Amino acid sequence: MKQKKIDSYRVVIYTPTSFICNVDHEEMIRRSKELAAQVDRHCDGEGKAEVHFTTSYSCSLCGHPWTEENDVFNACCNENVKEAEGVDFDFDAFEAGSLVAEDE
Repeated sequence: MKQKKIDSYRVVIYTPTSFICNVDHEEMIRRSKELAAQVDRHCDGEGKAEVHFTTSYSCSLCGHPWTEENDVFNACCNENVKEAEGVDFDFDAFEAGSLVAEDE
């Protein structure tokens, strides 16, 4: 019979994103590590603070979330279509489901 086990309890502190703070990734990592060190000083050996972050991708032209597996064509805006036409991209393969640019 299935038995429920609960482990890996966490305390999560969300820091402002670099978009809000207008700082780059390296600075956010530095600030996050500094905060983690401050938390560690108060844990009294009961745990350890770690720095984690998520990554997302968007179109550099319109900001729409990137939904495709390739790095060239997302079909999110006319500018992206024009940009993809300027590189060696196989649109027929895209339509058929093969989502890799030919230069890869």
